[in-house]
Formats: sequence, structure tokens, C-alpha cells
Amino acid sequence: MSRATFAGLVRSFRATQRSFHHHSITEQESILLALTSMPLGTVTAVMLYHEALLYSVAYPGSSSIHTLAEIELQRIALHVSTRKGLELLRYENSTIAGSRVRAPFSLTLNKWLVERFPTDTELTTDGVNESVLVQTLANLFDPVEQEMLHAGKTAWTYWTEHMTGAGRNKHQMKRWIVEMTDRLPGSSAMKEFIFGQFSTTTLWSTQTSAPTLTSGRAGHRAPYIHTQGLQRTVDLSTQLHAKPRRVELTPQQQVHLVDIARGVLASMQRETDPVTYAHVRETEYYSMGRGLGIALYAMKPDMKMAVQSYIGFMAFKNDVPCAYGGAWILNNESFFGVNVFPAFRGGESALIVAELLRLYHHAFNVQSFCVDPYQIGYGNSDGLKSRSFWFYYRLGFRPVEKDLARLARAEYKRIASIDGYNSPMSVLQELAGATMRWVCKAVDVGIPPTADRLGDLVTKHVNVRFGGDRQAALREALRMFSARTKKRFTVKHSVARVVVLLHASGYLEHATPARLLSFAKDYQLKSAGEREYVLRSQRHRALFDALGVAERSL
Repeated sequence: MSRATFAGLVRSFRATQRSFHHHSITEQESILLALTSMPLGTVTAVMLYHEALLYSVAYPGSSSIHTLAEIELQRIALHVSTRKGLELLRYENSTIAGSRVRAPFSLTLNKWLVERFPTDTELTTDGVNESVLVQTLANLFDPVEQEMLHAGKTAWTYWTEHMTGAGRNKHQMKRWIVEMTDRLPGSSAMKEFIFGQFSTTTLWSTQTSAPTLTSGRAGHRAPYIHTQGLQRTVDLSTQLHAKPRRVELTPQQQVHLVDIARGVLASMQRETDPVTYAHVRETEYYSMGRGLGIALYAMKPDMKMAVQSYIGFMAFKNDVPCAYGGAWILNNESFFGVNVFPAFRGGESALIVAELLRLYHHAFNVQSFCVDPYQIGYGNSDGLKSRSFWFYYRLGFRPVEKDLARLARAEYKRIASIDGYNSPMSVLQELAGATMRWVCKAVDVGIPPTADRLGDLVTKHVNVRFGGDRQAALREALRMFSARTKKRFTVKHSVARVVVLLHASGYLEHATPARLLSFAKDYQLKSAGEREYVLRSQRHRALFDALGVAERSL
């Protein structure tokens, strides 16, 4: 009999780990024990092993499997951290702790990296827009320095070595660029735009304990052991009944959850606004049962949306980050998007989605959900190939558009009645244009206004009544708001962000002064507590009715 190899045992482990029969669990334990005593193999085999171990931490068939998998993940991290040369390069962007991450990131995420990992984060100069960077940041030099700047001093090689104080140290150079850009006047959004023009790339050399999938853990509970296997199917109506348990967090735990979310996404060269611009004090964590926890992230005040409330999430299965995404909430309606990390696909994905909706339903009183069209394939080839439309259809989501609803019904009948039938790609592409919606109650709450169309409403209002002068539109709306309420409102008041919309919809003219004052007071909550604002805003039914009527008039 040939001697077992590392790669061969990894293949055997992957082949058995999704079975939860007693003999399969015993076999998994035996294979894992054998793997623990073997030297780690090729880069490809180690990556496959890493992915398999993550799945077994999230969905272990026994406590032994969970423990061994966590130990092996740390062995992999230590192994990768000691690689050199070409082998180290092959692990780059692998998401494994100890490897390097090379990617362009936002100013805010770079600021987090240089603060948390100053000696692990450096600037890679390939592709940097040197002239724009120099010309922009030189404006922050001492006035005497600026007066004496000339072509020789603004040359990239001279400038990086002599003008920045970094002496070509790539770690210090990265910090200097980030800190100087952050000192520029203007909003966070403007600074992000300017930083983007520099076209910098970051190299993050992660340590074995870095907040990645390998090592990042929520740290809230003992592991849930899947002695009864996986829960593959769910009934949304039944699933949404129970109220989730909110876990009280210390400020340190809130910071920890933000760090994990940022680190995990960064290691995958990804960012989402609620995580990158997280308002740490608003971070929440909920225990959903079966070892599933969900952290919610709201954005810092100056990055929050004016109309919608964009609340991001990261799901943790047995404390391991397993999925991320977000919800865009307006009144009682929410669009949402979910991305299950590749290592955890084939697990309890349907349950994760159901539990996510349960959380948003109870925490934000959301009564109806719409799938982000990207999820089902709109501009997303992966969504088409994975036939995501049918995933949500089976959960109970249905197209709002009547013609697409008819097409979906007919196509679903074919799938159910014809063995081996799969929808043609042309049909899936057509269905990807659907607005997939699910309503919590038997009685439809009605289709609410969409943020996109409300933006069109404001644009039309500004162009028709003010000739495209947005400042004039804002001044007039604030004047009317002040006149109607007999209280002075200026551009410094938070309600100034939406006052033009109130004018464009007719609500500013028809609402009572008391209702206008009440809305202005409630809108102030948005900057400090997005969840509280959402719940308070839902009391203003007349406002959302007016927005819906105005939107439909376009």
C-alpha cells in the first residue's frame, strides 16, 4: 500500500468533512490526527487545507474536530509567516494569516492599518501617481518650504528621501502620506477622493495573530457542535418569530469587532463602507443560536447616507467570520446583500440569510426585504452561474414585476417537473433584472419609495425650479422650513441634508409645523444612533406617503 501524502490526506478530509454520520466524523478525526503529524505540503495543498479547516471550525461534527482544526490553522499561519522568496509570493493575497496582502485601499482603511500595524504596513510605489501626490501634499508644507520648492525638490526620488522625513523608509512613507492627506481641509468623502487620485498600493505583511479568517475570532461563546448535521432548509415566516438576543459589549469588544471585520475584508482585498467607516460606538452583536452571531456596523456621522440607513454586518459561525454584507433601510423596507465566504459555502447558507433577515426585522422593524439585484446576477456573472435567483426564490422571494413573476413561475415548474433541467443562461439574465421581494406579513405593506428615484425627484426639482442651482434650492427650503416652524434652521442643522427632498415632495408645504419640528428632532438622531433613528423615523408615516406619491409622479 502506498504511503499517504499530505495532499492525499487533505483531499480525503475535504471529501468526508461535509458528512455528519458517526463513521464520517470518526474518519475525519483520524485524518486530522494524521495530518497534524505531517509536514505541510505544497502551497496549493496548504491553501486547500486552510479552507477545509475553516469549514470544520464553523461546522464541526465533534469537539475534537473543532479543537484540532483551530490548532492546525495556527500551524499553517506559522508556516506561511516563515516563507521566503517565490513561495512567500505565491501565498500573497491568500487570506492566510502570516501572508502578505497587496491591494489599493481607501484612506480610512490605510489609516487603520498604519495605526494598528505600523511596522507591517508599507507603501509599494508601483503605479503611484507621483506628480499629483507631490503637488497636493506639498501644499501642507511650511510656507517657507513652499516658497523654496522647485523642480528638483519635487522630483519623486528627492522628495521621498528629503522632503517627507521618511528617508525612503516605506513604512514611514506610508504613514506620512496617510497622515498628511488626513490633514487636508474638507469632508471625509473629499479626502477619500483626493487620496484615490494618488493611486497608491499597500503591502500589509500580516502576523500570525492578524485579524484574518485564520485567526480573527469574535470570542463570544463555546463552539456549537453539529451532532445532528446541518440545517439546510428554512421557513422564513416561522424563522422570523423569535427575537434575537443582543449581547452587551464593552468599548474594547466593539473595537475588536470592527478590527476583525476590517482585517478579514482587507485580507480579501475588499472593503464595505459600514466596515471601513464604522462608527465604533454603534457596533452591536447579536446571538442567533446554533453558534451563529451577527455583528452590525453603522457608519461614522459624516459618512452616513442622507435618506437611507446603510447598516453593514459580519456573520460569525462558531466565532469564525463566515459572511458579510449589508442592508439599505428606508422606512420599513430594506434592500440587502449577503456574501458567504467561499470556505463556508455548502454549509447553512439559507439559515444565515434567514437569521440575517430575522435580525433586521426585529432590530429595525423591517417588514419587507428586497434582494440587491447584484446578488441574483445583475452585472454579476458569478450570481448568474450560481443561479442565485432560485436560492432566493426557494426562500419565498418573488419578482415585483408581473412579467418576470410569470416567467419565474413557469420556469420553476419546469425545474420541478423535468429531471436534470437547468434554466438557460438567457432566462437567468432576464430574471436578474427582477426586484425580488419578500414581505413579513400576509398583507402586503405596499412598495415604498426607492432612494434612487428620490434622488431623481430632487434633481428634477432643482433643475425645474432653480435652474440647477442647488445652493439656491437649499436656501429656499431652509427659509420655508424656518418660516413654517417659526424656528431658525441653517445649513449647520442635520435636517439640511434632506430639506430639499422635503420641499421637492411637497411635504414641507403640507405637513403641520409640529410634524416638521418632530421630524427635525428625530433626524438629529441619525448621526449618533442609526438604529434609533430608523425606529423613530417610522413614526412619520405621512412623510413616507408623500415621498411615495411624489416619486410615482416622475
